[in-house]
Amino acid sequence: MNHLQCLDALAEIANDPLIKGFNFYNFKTYFPCFTLYFILHIFEITVKKTFKLTHDKIKPERQVEAVKHEIKKYIKRERKRDLDEGVDYLDFDCKFGTDETTSEVIHLAEINKLIDQAVSDAVESFYIEVIAKPGYRKPKPQE
Repeated sequence: MNHLQCLDALAEIANDPLIKGFNFYNFKTYFPCFTLYFILHIFEITVKKTFKLTHDKIKPERQVEAVKHEIKKYIKRERKRDLDEGVDYLDFDCKFGTDETTSEVIHLAEINKLIDQAVSDAVESFYIEVIAKPGYRKPKPQE
């Protein structure tokens, strides 16, 4: 990515309502590529990732714990964000599978069960996608 591409991408990201108000002018002036990297990785908007359950130096149990922790950390960070006006709660769209093409829609509460199932099936890696979206409660029907 060259200098001009970084600036163009940064201009698009700067208009994102999730990031408005963050003062990154100094970074943009001197380190545009660093700023793009910083915004994309610190202000994660979604988790779309293939996690490996095997590692040369890390025990499988610790690797699984690290994966679960990373997913929980993302969900916790997203829930702390201020909700837009009219939004009742934050909902999550989730997908899980061995890779992106075979992933299926799941409920948020099923993530840990499916990770444990993948470990018991001796799968080397799995794909997970967690996307935050606004949730609206339906009014209860009056009798």
